Amino acid sequence: MVNWRRRKYSREEFTEAWLNSSSIAQVAKRLGCNTTGGGYVSLKLAARELGLDDRHMTGQGWNIGWPSNPARERVIALSDILVKNSAYTTIWRLKRRLLRAGLLTYKCYLCGLTEWNGKPITLQLDHINGAHLDHRLENLRLLCPNCHSQTETFAGRNKG
Repeated sequence: MVNWRRRKYSREEFTEAWLNSSSIAQVAKRLGCNTTGGGYVSLKLAARELGLDDRHMTGQGWNIGWPSNPARERVIALSDILVKNSAYTTIWRLKRRLLRAGLLTYKCYLCGLTEWNGKPITLQLDHINGAHLDHRLENLRLLCPNCHSQTETFAGRNKG
């Protein structure tokens, strides 16, 4: 049960804000409420008490609990990615896939490091020729940050 006397807004103001918002965060902002902590729960309870529908809410988080989008789960074959002018631009995901497929070994290809100070070292995917869309396997290697920063193609240095 919502104690309306303790609220900064009336039932009418709440109803108007609820019906004209696409997320609970928008409702909170319109009413000048806190958008963290228990504020969301309070707003949901107030809407339920007033019998307000939430099916029009399409803001962030509105589809939690629904099956994921199958298009996002589409996996592009490595043979389509490992080409010279690849359209694939998600480098961190490419690195992970190459390691999982066993096409790259988790070590710096220049100095051989696998760990630093007793912890696994973070390795970066380097394009040997500097062309960031040339994902041919012979153009890719893993480097530790130190070795990578010393290459001629680091951070676009080879761009004329």
